[in-house]
Amino acid sequence: MRASEERPAIFARSPEGFGISLIFGHAGQAFFEVATPCVAKSDVAEPTSVPNGPAYPLGEIPTPNVRSAFWSAEVPVGGTGRGEGGGG
Repeated sequence: MRASEERPAIFARSPEGFGISLIFGHAGQAFFEVATPCVAKSDVAEPTSVPNGPAYPLGEIPTPNVRSAFWSAEVPVGGTGRGEGGGG
């Protein structure tokens, strides 16, 4: 398909401002996008329940300190950490 040719696409928008687009590109690649309308800023009520962990003063939340064997691994799964990948 030449760059100047149009590709199949659908663009839809609801009266409330929600939008959806579906575009088909080269070799049948599909791109699906959803957009929401802007929202009005509003006040947020204070929590009504007690936290199940430490409660930090406003603006003093520390960085995460939970270590997971999977998410905190220093070597890719099945790899050596030298960039050659892995895969099982």
